[in-house]
Amino acid sequence: MTGPAPAVPLEERLIEQHNVRIRPSTKARLQRAVDKLRYETGDRSISIASITDQALREFLERNDA
Repeated sequence: MTGPAPAVPLEERLIEQHNVRIRPSTKARLQRAVDKLRYETGDRSISIASITDQALREFLERNDA
């Protein structure tokens, strides 16, 4: 049975940890993006984990996974 992915409630906390390998340059770029977004928006909830979570959800939705 396929259909749209269930919406993730905004209040759902990021509690799972997955150890993955990424390039050092990618991690540095991601950290710069977090710093920039926090500065521009004033939103301290933005983190590497929150950006990674959002990117994974978008990828899975786009690929019907």
